[in-house]
Amino acid sequence: MDTNNGIDSKPSWNPFDPDFLINPYPHYELLRDKDPVHRTPFGNLVVTRFDDVFEVLRNPNTSVERDRAGIEMPEHIKKLQEHSMDRPPSILMLDPPEHTRLRKLVQRTFTPRGIEKMRHLTTEIVDDLLSQLAEKKEVDLIKDFAFVVPFVVIHSMLGLPDADMLNVREWSQTLVQTLEPNITPEQVDEAIWGGAQLNEYLTEALAWKRTEPGDDLLTDLIAVEEGGEGLTEPELLSMISLLFVAGHETTVNLIGNGTHSLINNPDQFQLVLNDPSVDETMVDELLRFDSPVQNSGRQLLEDVELSGIQVQAGEIVLTALGSANRDPRFWGETAHELDVKREDASRHVSFGSGVHYCLGAALAKMEGEIAVTKLIRRFPDLSIIDEPTFNSRIILRGREKIFIDLGSPAKIS
Repeated sequence: MDTNNGIDSKPSWNPFDPDFLINPYPHYELLRDKDPVHRTPFGNLVVTRFDDVFEVLRNPNTSVERDRAGIEMPEHIKKLQEHSMDRPPSILMLDPPEHTRLRKLVQRTFTPRGIEKMRHLTTEIVDDLLSQLAEKKEVDLIKDFAFVVPFVVIHSMLGLPDADMLNVREWSQTLVQTLEPNITPEQVDEAIWGGAQLNEYLTEALAWKRTEPGDDLLTDLIAVEEGGEGLTEPELLSMISLLFVAGHETTVNLIGNGTHSLINNPDQFQLVLNDPSVDETMVDELLRFDSPVQNSGRQLLEDVELSGIQVQAGEIVLTALGSANRDPRFWGETAHELDVKREDASRHVSFGSGVHYCLGAALAKMEGEIAVTKLIRRFPDLSIIDEPTFNSRIILRGREKIFIDLGSPAKIS
């Protein structure tokens, strides 16, 4: 089992505790064992066992729409919402049937088969970046590698000009902060500015693609249609922004968290280095072991029994995905161990489950597989120079900086 030495034996869910942010897993273990349906100081419930998390995520009688919850928002959050009223909510914040309509349209372009077509381009992007990094020797794994790969991939997929990449990256980064519940007034102002800049840029990009379509995702999204209905201009803007924001950040954390976990588990590092047969299971295990997305919220629309406790309709329930992924009740005695050969690793809930299962899961897994395996096999002696810092986020868990020594590159045959 996980060890919870060094933490208070009283179970608590406190993401503002620095120790919790750095290593939430001992805290999750206490919650699973002693208080699996935990009432937080913020009024909501947190469920930490796999079966409860799975039940809530797949329950059709739940809602992700914030307006239903009736929670009084701070003034700076209201300000952010007011500036977002000119476009529809993200698909992440929509319930059926509107969610179903949008997802059905987007799925026609965002398929595993379509993503697989991007494998060659992603491989080229990673190879080129690693060649550039080889000249530096010491790099920040997050800023110089994990952050760059998924951004260049999605930018290329959409068919946007390379010259615009740095600006789009800056605007997107301001919007990532809006996914967190503890966003500050200063971050709200940054997000409003970044959102306005990105909105103006994408509006121009859509107009350009309508006159000069290409073999790219942006053209496909414009053209997608079913039953005579396609995506409206505001819906297109909302969807593309989501690809840059949520889709990019989670893959950054997959690459960063995953590489760090492998370095800390040398036996598993050696397996990835020397055994290509683990490539199919490795990414799912990295996602399970240290999930880039730690929590996903739902409001219950009906009474539900969780871990033998009756929970009433109207409750806001946070599903602790990171905890569920290490619950020994589901994963067995090795739940706390990294095992890149784990055969059932794909049953993790890092991409959610049910109707809101992540649309970009296939893309994220493909990018993570190529980025991590090529990094390790190109630089088999890489090592951490300093202890990493964490991004201090509640929802999107990741390392902020990981300075590494690449060591001597392997000979490329």
